[in-house]
This record gives sequence, structure tokens and C-alpha cells, in this order.
Amino acid sequence: MKNEEIINELNKSKVKIYFRLNQLSEITGLKPRALKYRMIEVKSKYANIPTLLKRNGRSWQIHYSIIDEFLPKKKRKETNIYTYNWKNIVTWNPEKNYDIIYHEELINQIKQQLPDNHFLYAIEEDSRMIKHVHLITDSDKDELSLVVDRTLKLFLSHQIGKKTHKEYYLEINKIYNKYSVIAYLRKSPLASGIL
Repeated sequence: MKNEEIINELNKSKVKIYFRLNQLSEITGLKPRALKYRMIEVKSKYANIPTLLKRNGRSWQIHYSIIDEFLPKKKRKETNIYTYNWKNIVTWNPEKNYDIIYHEELINQIKQQLPDNHFLYAIEEDSRMIKHVHLITDSDKDELSLVVDRTLKLFLSHQIGKKTHKEYYLEINKIYNKYSVIAYLRKSPLASGIL
């Protein structure tokens, strides 16, 4: 099995697939009472699909794929990090340790090249005590890949003769479960922010 496949399998095991009804208030912006009324509709709609909606004691387990059923029916002017249309996630992990300010500067360099896009980031420390970045954005994946790769090559690589040695691991993927990704970014970052 390749390293990427192993990492993807580990990440899948960390993904939060089910949410409780009381967790949806922060995600949807609806009050608990409104969520209970919405639950009546959702319960009848998904009554015969136990993989999407199931009862666990006194609480409901709601599959991430139907959370949109709980979003407000009228389009709200304001959005939050859960209702925003995030498209891609970027993760980079350097070989050497760089401080938080250095990683934030790399994020700012990427933002300057994609000024019309929004970014939510978290800087964490791995088991080797090396800081790494998770970044979600609404930018196009192809353009994002070019900008991120160019920026990281400039600041996290060195020349060996005519070859460039990348001193980092980079992964850029489409977001399929934005609620779990956002929860993961918020779990315990050393630094985080929105640009």
C-alpha cells in the first residue's frame, strides 16, 4: 500500500460521519426548538433508511450527507464557517520544523495570489513536534494546486544541482464532508484563522 493510500485510510477513520441533533445548532444557525420541528420532517422522509438517520438511546444520529436538510429554508444573508461553500482542502507537512509565523506567512503568500478566495486554516503539531498546516478554501482546485505548489517550492525547497528537492509533503483534495473537515480543523490548533 502506498503512503497516500495509508494516509487516506487513516483520515477516513477520523472522519465524523454522524452528528447529534444538538450539534446541528452551531452548524445550521437554527435554534434547538426549530431543529426539533425540522426533525419531524426529516424523520418521516428518511424513516426507511437507517444508515442516514438512526436512534441511539434518546438522541438521533444524523449522517453528514443529510445535514443540508436542517439548513434554513430561506437563504440567509450571513454565512458561517459551516454554511460557506468550501471546495478543497490543502495539507502540507514540512520535513523540518518552522514556527507558526512562518506558516502564516506562507498562507498569506497564497492568499495574495488568490485574493478573491476565502481560506480557513489551522496550524497543528504532529507526533514529531513539527508544525503543519490544514487549509480549506473555495478556490478552484487546478488554480489552487499551481499557487500552493509554486509557493511551497519557493519557500520549502532547495536546489541540488539541476533538481529541486521538495522538503515537504503536500496533499490537495476535494472536500466531501465539510462538516467533519471543519470539526477536525477546530479540534486543537496551535493557531487558526480566516482570510
